[in-house]
Amino acid sequence: MNALILCHPKIIRIKNNKIQNHWYSEIIESLINFVGVNINTINFDTVDILSGGTIIDDCFSKQFIDINSCKYDMIIMPDCGGPWYDLQCQNNINELIKLLIMIISMLKHKSSILIDKFLCLNLRTCTINLLKNLGFQLVNLECDLFGTSYSNYICAIRI
Repeated sequence: MNALILCHPKIIRIKNNKIQNHWYSEIIESLINFVGVNINTINFDTVDILSGGTIIDDCFSKQFIDINSCKYDMIIMPDCGGPWYDLQCQNNINELIKLLIMIISMLKHKSSILIDKFLCLNLRTCTINLLKNLGFQLVNLECDLFGTSYSNYICAIRI
């Protein structure tokens, strides 16, 4: 299984079936458990414009997305800046939906996606509708990041 974590300039380390070096590990592990995959069998790619991960690139660029079309079983988008943040600040929902469609194009047909950092409620609602229209089912994960309701993530699978 191939997984891609966007906007993360560190290589993922697994120890005792747990992710050791990501602040979002509890939610990622919940998704992995829900999907029913052994965490040790996942090839984690991490992509960021900063060095330190497995891929140094702009994960939102058309070139990166085209090269990685239909490559991943799982995409995790926990805390992205760049266009994801900028377009939300501009409340540019149409461009954000186009960006999400491009990101989703990197997924295989049977896949899962975890998206977070929704700054505007209408984008979250539009994302849910988009995922449903593309054949995804929403999933409620059994976890509570930092013991609070800090995260407003969306998790979805397509079977």
